Amino acid sequence: IIEAGHPVPDQAGMDGASEILALANTLNAGDVMIALISGGGSSLLTLPVEGISIDDMRKTTEALLRSGAPIEEMNVVRKHLSLIQGGRLAAACRAPILALIISDVTGDDPTHIASGPCSPDPSTYADALAILNRYAITAPTSVLRRLEAGAAGAIHETPKPGDAVFARCENRVIATPQR
Repeated sequence: IIEAGHPVPDQAGMDGASEILALANTLNAGDVMIALISGGGSSLLTLPVEGISIDDMRKTTEALLRSGAPIEEMNVVRKHLSLIQGGRLAAACRAPILALIISDVTGDDPTHIASGPCSPDPSTYADALAILNRYAITAPTSVLRRLEAGAAGAIHETPKPGDAVFARCENRVIATPQR
């Protein structure tokens, strides 16, 4: 058990996310990964890409929270700054995956719950930049550089719907606010 920060990420969450990613990388086709995913995971499972510090993730999250952006838009930004969210946990794992998901978002779409670590991500770096602009968010320089480089095609996108990695991944929403 690792206690971590919510709604603003912290070092403990980053350390835990790093351990989870390392464990997922050790699994092979003969194994099965069962991922238990719930709301709050966007903060609790924060693992920034190289060049973005946990402090920059905190500042970005705090600005998004103050902006009034809906969680779905906040998560578009966070997915594009993460090594584990936006389908990247699924992409890192060679084993079949069963993701059991507890929803906290309207519509119960797995891509929005905990920023979709095992779900295809239909959003883009350009979408993330547009969200920062729409809410007049002044993000740290490292965040802006990452999103701009991605929008320019210099950085690979998050795994998208139809990506082969999701052929071995089942996302099952097991509980919602309505049930």
